[in-house]
Amino acid sequence: MSSYWDALEAVPDGFDREAWEEDRKAVLAAFAGKHGRGWLRVNCPRCEPKTGKPDKKASLGYNTATGGYNCFKCGTTGKLLESERDELPRLEGAAEEEQLPGDAEAPEPCWGYIPVFAGEGLAMAALQPTRDYYLGRGLTPEAGAAAGVGGATWGMNQGRLLVPLPDYERPEARWRGWVGRAFRAMPPLADGSTPPVYRYARRFRRETYLYNEPALYEETDAPVFVVEGTLDAISLWPDAVALLGKPLEFHKQLLARARRPVAVCLDGDAHEEGWSLAMYLRFMGARAGSIRLPPTKDPDEMERDWLDMEAIRCLE
Repeated sequence: MSSYWDALEAVPDGFDREAWEEDRKAVLAAFAGKHGRGWLRVNCPRCEPKTGKPDKKASLGYNTATGGYNCFKCGTTGKLLESERDELPRLEGAAEEEQLPGDAEAPEPCWGYIPVFAGEGLAMAALQPTRDYYLGRGLTPEAGAAAGVGGATWGMNQGRLLVPLPDYERPEARWRGWVGRAFRAMPPLADGSTPPVYRYARRFRRETYLYNEPALYEETDAPVFVVEGTLDAISLWPDAVALLGKPLEFHKQLLARARRPVAVCLDGDAHEEGWSLAMYLRFMGARAGSIRLPPTKDPDEMERDWLDMEAIRCLE
């Protein structure tokens, strides 16, 4: 199978092929002689040329099944050509996409992810458009840092605001997945179609996930907001959970176990669904209510003081 970048028509404008060639050569040299299966890790040889600081935390990962590589420090990311993979360890008969040990449905890695409000990413000029988009929505750097909001300097996630989706059941795992929100026009796909505005990690299952779920279990009388999207939740951080869409049965069961009042605050065009969810939670014994937003409005477009007052009103 050829690399993503072999299809020249899929290469976005501004792609630096010479830099990509240097990255691949460095990855080949870094993992030469290594043995193992799944994700192997070494100190990234591209961190010092790109950031001025050597990597000492084995930030570069290589997948023996897919040929994909990614550095979570400097953003070096890509996929080796099929012919090059023979030079590195690879599990015989491996599936096209290797699963991480202990994870039956490992999500797609977030290629190119760099936090934009922490570490080296905080000062990277190439990530300024990502920061500008985030801050332009009225969101705070503090909430962005707490949520791990990131971006990518090149590759398939360039031009997307990236939000990690943590694994709350297994804190030792990296993430359950991630979601990327396009904030500018994306290059067309190889078949000529337009990329979606929101892109989730492949194999991520929304029907078994609630973003910022731990907020439900805080022992407090302050309400927790139930919203649709991650950025809506970040605008109310840390007092909100996100459904990543409309409510499903899994979400209802979790929300019914909340240890604090629940204020359902879906987008303005989903008021009836929000009201129905609040009534279900009341029937299950939870203290719950529904906030009705103006038509076409999302929670992150509303003033926090207004939302707090409406939460108190709907719970009464």
